[in-house]
Amino acid sequence: MRKNVIVFTLGDQRYALPIQVVERVIRAVSVTPLPQAPFPVLGVINIRGEIVPAISLYRLIGLPEGEIIPENEFLLVNMSGRRVVLPVNSVTGVMDYTEHDLTETDRILPRSELMEGVIRAPDGLIPIMNIEVFLPLEVGKCLEEALASSVAP
Repeated sequence: MRKNVIVFTLGDQRYALPIQVVERVIRAVSVTPLPQAPFPVLGVINIRGEIVPAISLYRLIGLPEGEIIPENEFLLVNMSGRRVVLPVNSVTGVMDYTEHDLTETDRILPRSELMEGVIRAPDGLIPIMNIEVFLPLEVGKCLEEALASSVAP
């Protein structure tokens, strides 16, 4: 059975997310910082009147973070029942793979929850991120509080 992922870059490395969690790709915009936001949260953006938090994948996986520039893109994703944007350097496209192309994370690094596995592509390896572990419940609660305090009168 074939599965699809959306492939993107963070720095010089390619990563992937299951296509079903990605709502769409949007151009990078300015992120408004949020006071008292939890660690991985960069701030918020306005998407057609909806205030959506921006989460840094760089911070979550320990990569040096660069400035968001107009050439970057954002992935609008549904993460743990919540819409968030993930700033990335660029989206390189959609890729399909089979079970034969995938090595599950447990076979590489047992108990590594951040990745679902690694795809063997013709031009290299692509880790698939496990989006559901990126915004744990306690971070979600802190984010809700920060969002509420930023819009309160």
